[in-house]
Amino acid sequence: MERSAARFREQLLRHQMREASPVRTRVSGDVGIVIVNWNGERYLEPCLRSIYGSAPIVVVDNASVDGSVALVRAHFPDVICIQNDRNIGFSAANNVGARACPGDYLLFLNNDTIVVDDAVPAMRRALSSDQRVAIVGARLETPDGRPQAGSIDQVPSLTSEIRNTLGLEPAPRRARGAGFDYNSSRYVSTVCGAALMIRRSVLDVVGGWPEEYFAYAEDADLCRRVLDRGYRVWFESSARVVHVHGGSGRVRGSGRLVAAYLISYGSVNRYIRRYEGVVAALVHAALFPVDVVARSIRRLVRRTRRSA
Repeated sequence: MERSAARFREQLLRHQMREASPVRTRVSGDVGIVIVNWNGERYLEPCLRSIYGSAPIVVVDNASVDGSVALVRAHFPDVICIQNDRNIGFSAANNVGARACPGDYLLFLNNDTIVVDDAVPAMRRALSSDQRVAIVGARLETPDGRPQAGSIDQVPSLTSEIRNTLGLEPAPRRARGAGFDYNSSRYVSTVCGAALMIRRSVLDVVGGWPEEYFAYAEDADLCRRVLDRGYRVWFESSARVVHVHGGSGRVRGSGRLVAAYLISYGSVNRYIRRYEGVVAALVHAALFPVDVVARSIRRLVRRTRRSA
């Protein structure tokens, strides 16, 4: 019964994404789009359809085995498709795509997104209006149109990790970006890498995406490096992008879920080590067993409430 319900939710999700109403506005010729894919065929097609023909596109495939590359080559012949012989991670694949993609401005998209209306031109205009802005993030939305908290990522820190692990923050505040006004464009500290546009010149200055992160926290680090160079980060509320949160990494099996959690925790620890020092990173690492237990308890409570 549970597996049938999961399949139904997956089918509904795919239907909602395909029923979104993308408007493929032709973008100025100085923008290129990079998409990293790993076994995301079920999301990649609607993503590409929402932007195909609007700008040069490069898909970097991290050794998928689900037919993703065949899909791109059969239905999107103008897309440059690069096949890696192994999964090199999100940051490294983004850098591969950036080297192959034309344009002075690069939009990095997750494969589980759909660009709607004139989101890409809106992000490009935000960069033109203020030369101090080097990165622009989009307003991410769930398939049913609600703003997604991940549009504005929480900057990792030892303090925030401790409070989240121990449940010292009220539940709504534990969500990334909770309490943020998603209808207002503004300067921010970090935006989500699911839909992030950056000046190529600045990306080159900071050394590209930080490849020491296999996945997770790399967008926060990239924004931090840009800010440290004296540039600014902008959230553009008019740039609407449908995003299936976690869809690009969604896989079957509890083992894969555990692996994703371990990668995420390790990435946050790496970020804390870089910006808060070794001692803070060691404290965060020591919290790992507590975090595992706390997450398990919260998951059990949610399941109990749903079944009640």
